[in-house]
Amino acid sequence: MRILFFFLLSILSACSFEHIAELKMQNNNPNPIILHLHANNLTYTSDTLRPFSKKTEQWNWSTLSSEKGHVLLTVQDVTTGKIDSFIAGNFTNGVLANYIDITLNGNQAQITLSD
Repeated sequence: MRILFFFLLSILSACSFEHIAELKMQNNNPNPIILHLHANNLTYTSDTLRPFSKKTEQWNWSTLSSEKGHVLLTVQDVTTGKIDSFIAGNFTNGVLANYIDITLNGNQAQITLSD
């Protein structure tokens, strides 16, 4: 019995309880941009995304508060300073998404949140 307990304990301690979203960003614009994602108590800010480039990063949302809310995407044009905002999606019970794809074309954003 004691061996079974230590076996189960070692398996549980090896598991990760972090919630990580794979964040894919694509800038199809002639100007560099910076992306900001806001979800309740969490904020993510990308490095500058060069014109016509792609980038994949990870966003740890393990500490997301458990209320329902929405993901707000803010796009800042580094050259002009112009800022556009988009509601990217909704979530409940503090559960976000495993994959977030963002593609920017002109003043439009295509955003997909998925598991």
